[in-house]
Amino acid sequence: PTLTIQGWTGNQVRISWPTSFTGYQLQQSSTLTSGWDTSGLIVTVENSENVGYAPASGIPQFFRLKK
Repeated sequence: PTLTIQGWTGNQVRISWPTSFTGYQLQQSSTLTSGWDTSGLIVTVENSENVGYAPASGIPQFFRLKK
């Protein structure tokens, strides 16, 4: 599934994907090529989406879903 990332209130980004995709783990890394690990973000269900909120400041981060 494709992640949707939106700017959000309180200097955050909202990361979401449809709840119809199950069994995925949200991972993050400071580089695209290595260092992927569990994001540690709290993911909740909002309507028909899995959603996590991440700070929009600090070291740039990349996110992906891994099954």
